[in-house]
Amino acid sequence: MRRRDTRDNPVVRTSEPRVEKPGQTGHRRRRLTRPEAQALTRRRVLDAAAEVFGERGFRAASLTDVADRAGYTIGAVYSNFASKDELFFALMRERLQMAEEGLAAAFHDDQPSAVSSTDSVEDRIERELDRMAAAEDAVPPRWWRLLYEYRAYAATDPAAWAELSDADRRCREIIARHIERFAADVGVVLPVSAIEAAELNMALTDGLRAAHAEGRSTLTAGEGLRLVVRALVATSARIGPP
Repeated sequence: MRRRDTRDNPVVRTSEPRVEKPGQTGHRRRRLTRPEAQALTRRRVLDAAAEVFGERGFRAASLTDVADRAGYTIGAVYSNFASKDELFFALMRERLQMAEEGLAAAFHDDQPSAVSSTDSVEDRIERELDRMAAAEDAVPPRWWRLLYEYRAYAATDPAAWAELSDADRRCREIIARHIERFAADVGVVLPVSAIEAAELNMALTDGLRAAHAEGRSTLTAGEGLRLVVRALVATSARIGPP
């Protein structure tokens, strides 16, 4: 049975969210405040949009599809986002920020390296290559589908394109810093600069994701990246034990 709430807490097909008071387990939970309810609605709509757009593509999906997935009426979506374009931009800005933060955390400058005194340079290189390939292939394919669509869409909007380009640049710089540290750690001098290696890696994985998804390549992005980086390290000059 549907129930109509205030304008900022529209009709919900699921039960109304409530918050339990401390020590009141099993008792009636308090109603969310208006800002809390609106924030929860927005969060659910964004999460539903990520699923629907990822499954059907931005162009084919509709706001009704998103509303149905979130368990709200279309009015709940429009109370938070004026259009499908606005919802898509909000979702992608959020996900790009999350991706950048995840990359920064994985390659943190102060992150200790799990190196044993008995590890050889080759062991350390192989372990890093395995970690890098696994991390690349762990990213849900639907995220890359959304990113491809967003790049094409942002190309028609100068402000969105500038924002996306800045995010790409920051990610390249994070990867480049990690490459520099790791090369110094294992005692190799790469035949290209760290930033060039980062750009090549990102371009390679972009192409391999599409080729693998379309059946044009049997290699996943992680597998292809591992092969190329391994060959790059193999041709690098050694400067002795680090």
